[in-house]
Amino acid sequence: CGESGGGVDTLALMTTPRARGLFRRAIVQSGLGWAPPRTLAESEAAGVALATRLGLPANASAAQLRTLDAAALTAAGLVSGGGAGPTVDGRMFTRSPTQAFARGLAVDVPLIIGSNSNEASLAGPRVLAIAAAASPALRAAYDGVTPEAELGRQLFNDGVMGAPARWIARRMAGGAPSWLYYFSYVPERQRQTRPGTNHASEVPFVFDSLDSVPGRTPLITPSEREAARLIHSCWVAFARTGRPSCDGQAWPAYRPSTDQLLEIGIETGVRTHFRARQLDAHERENAALLR
Repeated sequence: CGESGGGVDTLALMTTPRARGLFRRAIVQSGLGWAPPRTLAESEAAGVALATRLGLPANASAAQLRTLDAAALTAAGLVSGGGAGPTVDGRMFTRSPTQAFARGLAVDVPLIIGSNSNEASLAGPRVLAIAAAASPALRAAYDGVTPEAELGRQLFNDGVMGAPARWIARRMAGGAPSWLYYFSYVPERQRQTRPGTNHASEVPFVFDSLDSVPGRTPLITPSEREAARLIHSCWVAFARTGRPSCDGQAWPAYRPSTDQLLEIGIETGVRTHFRARQLDAHERENAALLR
C-alpha cells in the first residue's frame, strides 16, 4: 500500500517481474499511473545533472552523494519535477509500469486504486499554465468551467490522478478484482477554504488517526469520524481478506461495462460513469502513451 510516491512504488512493484509472488494484494492512493518510459541513460544523465547542480563533480562517488542535504536535493528538483521514478534498466524493469499495464503484464492481484477531489493542491499556481496548455479537444470536455484556475485544477485532478486510476482499474478488471474510489470528504472546518480533499489528506482517515495531530481532537466532528471509520474499515478488510467489505457499504468491483466507483465524501455512495466525459478525453489525449 502506498500514497503519492508510495503509490508510484506500488504500481512499479506490480509491474516488475522480480516482485512476482511477493505480495497478494495492493492499494494505490493517488499514485499517478501514466508516465513515458525512462531509460537508464536518461536517468544517469539526470543524476549527473543533479550532482553538478549541487556543486559535485560529474563523476561524484556514492560517499559524496550521501553528504548532500535532503532539503537541498528537494530544492534542486529531485522530488519536485526532477523525474525520479522507475527506470527501464533491462534488469529490474524491462518496460515502464504504464507499458506493462497497457500490455496486460502486471501481476494479477486484487487492487484498490483511486484519488482525491483536490489533487491539484500539488500544483499550486501552476494550474493557470495547465489550463493554458490544454488542447481544444480537452477543453471541450470541460465546457463551461471557469475561471481558468478552476479549469486547471480540474485538468490536473483528472489528468494526473483520476483518469490513470480508472484506466488501471479497467486494465486489471479481467483478472483479480479491482475497486476504484474517489475520496472527497472535507472536514467541516475546512469547507469554506478548500475546493476539495487535498493531496494526501486521506491518510489520517485511512489509518483512523485523526487524533494524532496535537490540538486537533476538539475540532473533529462526528461526520469526520464516520468518514474515517468507513474508509479505515474498507482498507483493513481488504488487507485481511482481499475484499473491501466496508462495514456493509456497497462497493462493487470495477467493471468497464458498469464503470462504477465508491465516492467517500459528505454523501458516500456508488457513482456510475463518474466524470466519464472528462476522463475519456484524457485517455484520448494520451492514446500514444497507453498503447
